[in-house]
Amino acid sequence: MPLGAAFPFLVHRPFAAAAVLLAAGLSDVLDGWWARRGGRATPTGAFLDPVMDKIFVTSVAVTLLSNRLLSLRAVLCLGARDLAELPLALWFLGGSRRRAGMREVKANALGKVATVFQFATVAAALFVERKAELMAVVTGALGLASASSYWVRAIKHDRRRAGWAVP
Repeated sequence: MPLGAAFPFLVHRPFAAAAVLLAAGLSDVLDGWWARRGGRATPTGAFLDPVMDKIFVTSVAVTLLSNRLLSLRAVLCLGARDLAELPLALWFLGGSRRRAGMREVKANALGKVATVFQFATVAAALFVERKAELMAVVTGALGLASASSYWVRAIKHDRRRAGWAVP
């Protein structure tokens, strides 16, 4: 969260802003790895991690939009996955039965690729603005595919818990 708060103040210093992006990405990866490896993963952490990710993405997206480094369309593409996952998160939080039996909510490979593209799109907006719009579209497509895969996984889990036959 502090890195998300720092980004708006550094956006006009591309290398400093990129350092914030790098620190945010590394801290997110290392935090998850450390929690799982050390047996410190908790339901609270599993909930807070994606919430903090979404706050960071929102901070970065609003900053890029307000500084005209990305268009509104590009910002919507950049945040497509987060927007598509928001109802899923609310739905998931709405029922303890949905959470039952889910040991861990893990990112899948498509989600990781979408995250890498989000970071690359922001870096492009900072350094090579003309490429950022196209990258945002690709990022949006990957984000929607990723969110769809999480929706499918959650619905299948919910149906299994309810005793439905799930292919």
